[in-house]
Amino acid sequence: MSTTCVPWMEVKPLGKLIINVLSKFGFLYMERKLENGVDSVVYNNLTIINLILKFHGPMHEQSLTLVLLVIQFICSIIAFMVRYPLAHALFGEIVV
Repeated sequence: MSTTCVPWMEVKPLGKLIINVLSKFGFLYMERKLENGVDSVVYNNLTIINLILKFHGPMHEQSLTLVLLVIQFICSIIAFMVRYPLAHALFGEIVV
């Protein structure tokens, strides 16, 4: 899992809120450090790949790719199920 390290004082208030909330719910690995008198935060980058690796641990690349494809397929089905009824409700017809 890839991580990044930034000085905590450089993170804006909205970023601090998002980092803290995601960390509390277990979606984000976060570690605060004090290096050379500078308070820093180390956290994993916010990608779906790192989220999967955080919950499942190390995986073979082929297995990870398959999981990502399944997630993409499910999200696409959900998007189509939302899009067409919403288009009908907004415009009165389905434009293909």
